[in-house]
Amino acid sequence: MNVFVLNQCDFSENKDIPIYIQIYELLKNAIIECKLEPDSTLTENEVAKHFNVSRQPVREALIKLAANNFVEVNPKKYTKVKKISKKEVDESITIRSALEKAILKETCKKITDKDIEILEEIIKKQREAFNEGNCINKFLYDDEFHKHIIAISQYEKAWNIILNLKGCLDRVRYLLIGSNVILKEEIVDDHIALLEALKERNAEKAGSIMEEHLEHLREYLYRIMDNCDKNYFID
Repeated sequence: MNVFVLNQCDFSENKDIPIYIQIYELLKNAIIECKLEPDSTLTENEVAKHFNVSRQPVREALIKLAANNFVEVNPKKYTKVKKISKKEVDESITIRSALEKAILKETCKKITDKDIEILEEIIKKQREAFNEGNCINKFLYDDEFHKHIIAISQYEKAWNIILNLKGCLDRVRYLLIGSNVILKEEIVDDHIALLEALKERNAEKAGSIMEEHLEHLREYLYRIMDNCDKNYFID
């Protein structure tokens, strides 16, 4: 069972966060980062033993993973990591695009000079990640940029919705690391153009740029899926 690619040190109980949430996050990240590959099996007993916890929080973590389409639960037998659905990837980008585009109206109303400085610093770090060829940091700063734009809008539930949507997107995104697809810096250029529109408080212009930006993401994900092992995908 591939779960044991995780080290024991990955899990140190945080009393402020329910144990099942901590286990859920660890297993979710292992799936997204391809440490747990499609069709890998997980059992409550083995996962509980691995993390030195009771079966109950493991059961709750697996139920949450199933609810978010990361695993398929076969009652009384095993839980299996699901293959990636190309249809789900496509739908998630479309929904995410509509949501983020709509949120920009509030972001344009509420953005401050301090917010602009923060976004400029994120773009700077993202550019450095591209120059260094650091894929993990490319992903990190891309997320930070979008997360901060949403935080400015003060739509508190929006980022959690996007996190649920982007699970399948992130799984494909991590497949980039082992593929021959090159992530172009136009992603950073999109962020720069979007920030300029936000500085102008031009919601219509910002919305158009966001829509184009996420279409670029769709294009890259399609190219990655076309260049990866077909066994990763269900359709």
